[in-house]
Amino acid sequence: MASDPVISAMDALQAHIAAGLSAPAEVPAAHSTVVVRTGWPEWNTEASADGILVALTATDPDLVPTTPAALSHAAGVTTWKVADLEWLVQADLWVAYRAHLGPVLEALVGTLDNRAPAAAGLELTQADYHGLSVLFRLVGQRVDQDAESAPRGMWRARLTLRARCSRVRIATTPIIENLDAQTTITGAVSASETTTLVSTS
Repeated sequence: MASDPVISAMDALQAHIAAGLSAPAEVPAAHSTVVVRTGWPEWNTEASADGILVALTATDPDLVPTTPAALSHAAGVTTWKVADLEWLVQADLWVAYRAHLGPVLEALVGTLDNRAPAAAGLELTQADYHGLSVLFRLVGQRVDQDAESAPRGMWRARLTLRARCSRVRIATTPIIENLDAQTTITGAVSASETTTLVSTS
């Protein structure tokens, strides 16, 4: 399990964009290679002026403590939510030609919403942070249109996302008691329900 929820969230975002972003039909095959990375690109070694490059960077998160709440309990171990984390993500997009920038940007924006029409934003699972979810929302966009925006022969756009996830603490918590309760809902079938009480000692 990852020890840092922000790193885990950024890794999930990188993997999602890498799997979901492909070059639109307007981009010739010679310029259709997609590279998605976290952190600023190493221009001399990995970034290519021939393809599509997305670089993801994150600000330091704001931490808002919350009243501890048990999220799960298994085998005597309880996962407690102890804080909310919020931070900004900058997604920088580079393409080889100005004519490619609009179509690729639209395709990138399309990968950042998997909740429509019920809600907006991108919700991903942090596979290496206790299987919790992280939510990204698009909050800003900027497109560089002048020639000076392409000193390396590439054209650039920037998206700003606001990210939110939970910070948790894992604690060994002995089970005190299991209660079997019969719950009857008017107009529904009776069902057996198990309630687990835990101690924080």
